[in-house]
Amino acid sequence: MNSEKLNLLIVDDETAVAQTLFYILRKEYHVTSAASSEEAWELLKQGKVFDIFLVDERLPGIQGHELLQKIAEHYEKSIRLLITGYTDIESLIKAINDGHIYGYIKKPFELAELRHAIKSAADFYRLYINNGVLTEQLEQLNQQLEQRIEDRTQELRESQKRLSIVYDITKSVSSTLNLEEATQLFIQQTVDAIRPDGSGSILLYREKDNVMVVYASHGLDPQYTGHFEISVSPDTLYTYDVFASQQSKIFSLEELRPFQNEQTLRLHYGKSYVQQLVVPLVFQQRSIGLVTISHYTPDILFSNNDQNLLESLTRILANHFENASLYEESQHKEQQIREINERVQRDLTVASEFQRAILPDIKETPYLKMVTRYLPLDKVSGDVYDWSYNRDGALNIFLGDATGHGVAAAFMTMMANIGLDQIRPNLPPDEVLRKLNTLLASRDTGLSVTGVFLRIEPDGKLTTANAAHPPMVILPKDQKSCVLLGEGGCALGMFLEEIVPYVNEQYQLQEGDKLFIFTDGITEWESNEGELYGQDRLIEFLDEFRNDDMDNTLGTLIRSLFLFGYSPGDDVTIIGFQYRKPE
Repeated sequence: MNSEKLNLLIVDDETAVAQTLFYILRKEYHVTSAASSEEAWELLKQGKVFDIFLVDERLPGIQGHELLQKIAEHYEKSIRLLITGYTDIESLIKAINDGHIYGYIKKPFELAELRHAIKSAADFYRLYINNGVLTEQLEQLNQQLEQRIEDRTQELRESQKRLSIVYDITKSVSSTLNLEEATQLFIQQTVDAIRPDGSGSILLYREKDNVMVVYASHGLDPQYTGHFEISVSPDTLYTYDVFASQQSKIFSLEELRPFQNEQTLRLHYGKSYVQQLVVPLVFQQRSIGLVTISHYTPDILFSNNDQNLLESLTRILANHFENASLYEESQHKEQQIREINERVQRDLTVASEFQRAILPDIKETPYLKMVTRYLPLDKVSGDVYDWSYNRDGALNIFLGDATGHGVAAAFMTMMANIGLDQIRPNLPPDEVLRKLNTLLASRDTGLSVTGVFLRIEPDGKLTTANAAHPPMVILPKDQKSCVLLGEGGCALGMFLEEIVPYVNEQYQLQEGDKLFIFTDGITEWESNEGELYGQDRLIEFLDEFRNDDMDNTLGTLIRSLFLFGYSPGDDVTIIGFQYRKPE
């Protein structure tokens, strides 16, 4: 556009003026001239296209600004210039406004002035057109971006949907170790998730007879379950290649038609299926059966997503199949029960070592001394603590205590630990707890975690939020009193809604101040007579040893608990901090 000549129409009834302008401007523009408004309009009606109009105000018939007004209504992108002899400024303004005119050239004019005015109009026109092109390109890019976002969002929705299906079916199947019940639940929910108007079956390979048997089905005649048998060979089983190669496949109508005999029609209630999705049931690299889903209408065919989803679900079924088989065998073999128990104990030992390994080492910082005592009741603990620095150099500390103890509680604390890793470390403590609560509650585990999250900045500013956890104890160095901070909301993971709000509390630590956070394994430690150690006794103990070394204090505390009552009832964790101003 910048290098092309623009089309210029000169409308002037003075032939000498029009010819002079044509001669002057012909090198820079494609110049056409008209002697009247009617002639100019006739050129436009013939389809002539002009970028710039240079019109004299005094024309026979309608005035120049009236012609430009008419042109503006039909060719709004054009640039319109008026040559006028008006000296009355109000009349000039009215003419400009009426004709929607870019500019005017006052008679008499200098040629340089005329050239400059037309060049300015041409530059403006090119800028206007280029801007329109760029705007259109930008709109196209925006549309492409929106489409990509929409496509990606749809992909994420599909992925989330698949994950939700896998989770729901896994949870349902895992709710029972009865193999028949588990497989029936699996095929029913799988068919409903992938093709609700279709049918499905689980065929198991009986090696001694070399046949496939319908073990569970949904949408098929139930009288054939356990009785419908197919010999396993390339000649009798069209899904043989799937079974042998362990590669899933979608069978088309053309591939299925030769095998739709009277027996298969009875199995499918007399309906002819138009597609069948078949996935091998594989465990420990060995084919143990097939999972099939059929549908009967050609409107919506199986997709790659359907195939991938069924493959994922079938892998889960294969694992559950083996677990259920082991469970059934274990009911008859006491030795196997002992072996399973020993394996579980080994796994718990590994889990205990792993759990201890992920707990961070308590190290001194330039402005904090930290000491901890951690006593799990079982091999795995329901207590968890973590600490990290945020980008401002402040120390974030979380201490949590899952309901109960043992494996379930340990699983919950692991979820809490993983959840913390997903939350931005610079968020306020109350917001950290709020997001962690949402993550845990959405899992619907039936368990919860009490917790306290605190942030200590290098200048001693302490900000903390509490989730139904025992209060923090602060022992100011220069005072005899102690401070408790513990206002807060519900336990994490109990409710999706924030029934009781999480609240930030603040305290300014001074040189030498100590603070302690702990789990209720200490306050609920029972004596042999059933008396609880209690919060008041703990605060009294910490106050008595406020000037002692913290490591000695916590060691003495643990010894005093065992003297109070030898058998703990819960996991015990206590962490002490002493603030010192950084140099």
